[in-house]
Amino acid sequence: MTDLRQFDGLGLSTYLMRKLQRKGILTRYELLMTSNEELINLTSLPEATILEIKQKLGEDYFPRQQSLVANQLTHRKLYTTGIENLDSLLARTPLKAGSVWEICGKSGAGKTQLCHTIAVNFVSQSHGTLLYIDTKCDFSGTRIMEILRCRNVPNDECGHLMQNILVERIDKAEDIC
Repeated sequence: MTDLRQFDGLGLSTYLMRKLQRKGILTRYELLMTSNEELINLTSLPEATILEIKQKLGEDYFPRQQSLVANQLTHRKLYTTGIENLDSLLARTPLKAGSVWEICGKSGAGKTQLCHTIAVNFVSQSHGTLLYIDTKCDFSGTRIMEILRCRNVPNDECGHLMQNILVERIDKAEDIC
């Protein structure tokens, strides 16, 4: 077991190192195995800092924990809708990977256009996959292509982005589950 004091650049002050030692967290393994919540309560550091420390400690030592840390960082990434005023409204509850959003409104209000725009912006920003749950069977690949062409996206990139939007048509509420 490697003593925590051997690691430089963790950003832990002598005071915090002593606090960890008093709680019996003396080694890299013990710190990696301690829950983020417990470390936050003990050190008063933000979760992002705890994750960074665990990432530095786990790089060459504990591959499974490193994978979990990387996964937590990925799911913390925030995305914008690409619509400035909407992003301002969503500042307190931003879009993030793994979240589900439902768009509601009157007929003709622009819900589908908004969803198409958010879908294009998400796959463009994240280069990841988006699941578009279509409850009205009105998803339009043609409209997605028009949005991409208006943005002067090259054809090969358009195809790649469109492949990253997975559409699932649902006609019953129970099918969503």
